[in-house]
Amino acid sequence: MTVGIIKSTEEEIPNKLIKLLELIKYKPSKDQIFLKPNIVDSAKPNSGVNVHPLVVETLYNYFQDQGYKVIIGEGPLNVTAKGIKSILRGAGYKKLHKEIGIVNLNDETTERVEKDWKYGKLRLPKLAFTHEYIDIACMKTHWITTVTLGLKNQKGLLLAKDKKLFHKKGLHEPILELNKICTPDLTIVDGIYCVEGTGPTVIGGGKTKKMDLLVAGKDILEVDNVCCNIMGFDVEKIKHIPKVSFDTVGVPISEIKTEFKPPKSYLDAPIGKTLIRLYVHDSSCTPMGDIMIQAFGKLTMNQELMQKIHKFERIDISTGGAEFPDDKADVKICVGECSRSIAKKYDLIHVKGCPIDPDDFVKVLNENL
Repeated sequence: MTVGIIKSTEEEIPNKLIKLLELIKYKPSKDQIFLKPNIVDSAKPNSGVNVHPLVVETLYNYFQDQGYKVIIGEGPLNVTAKGIKSILRGAGYKKLHKEIGIVNLNDETTERVEKDWKYGKLRLPKLAFTHEYIDIACMKTHWITTVTLGLKNQKGLLLAKDKKLFHKKGLHEPILELNKICTPDLTIVDGIYCVEGTGPTVIGGGKTKKMDLLVAGKDILEVDNVCCNIMGFDVEKIKHIPKVSFDTVGVPISEIKTEFKPPKSYLDAPIGKTLIRLYVHDSSCTPMGDIMIQAFGKLTMNQELMQKIHKFERIDISTGGAEFPDDKADVKICVGECSRSIAKKYDLIHVKGCPIDPDDFVKVLNENL
């Protein structure tokens, strides 16, 4: 198959995206279409964190005008109805959500079908099988998987409990196994605004990178390989993306290839004179990073705890069972059930939960520092 690459500014999306579909000669084979964009949090459209709403709006209008019935669905980290609305509003999807409605794939009431896979049974949204399924990803780095593109974006199809299962099984292989039982008919990668550094968000080390690109193809593996090449990453070092051959049309990769800053395996959160370093492992779930940021926020509001923390130069925290790489920290803390064994092994402070509660984090530190 062929992967299309086209240059496009934010303002050109409505015209250039349609040209991209024409470039790869894409035509849906079903009369109903399911659009699954990557919407992570309430970051603004020009942050690169979420698929730009104009990409989704353009696709919706284009297919609707051709007589197709279109449904949009996504399962961001915040699973409450109120939280979903807040995320969509901040990400620029308020108009789409109000006029069209966006299915919350986290919701247990979303109709699902049970599929056999390597790890037993997996319940996935029926929409991904009854409709023409279009996977719309962002071009981003990721602190655990190095990059997050079409394959990684499919995790948004899962229920919250199954997202945890993926991390417990090592994350990389389950992502690839998911594609064997649920394969998109078309994969589009929004590379207008991207994220480099310690993504996938711009909190804790990720930085917005403007690329003005749109990429699309009918084979998700080829699309992810093309994007890795554009970003300057060796796909053979990306554990969840197998290396495959590909052909491209449109803009040559050689003209746009750039070196994305790679992610670190940790997040640094300086609090006053104290450096708090959060280490991650394959078993660390994406929500943990966001929850820890919330916990750090609560921590700074507790004056008693702040006085204790400022006695130390560095505090290291392990998530997902990550081993501490050195002994430079004054204090070592393990958070989450996945780090329980590390805490027990070295007799360290442990915060229970899967994921943890930010208030519990503050309480445990106050009691043990």
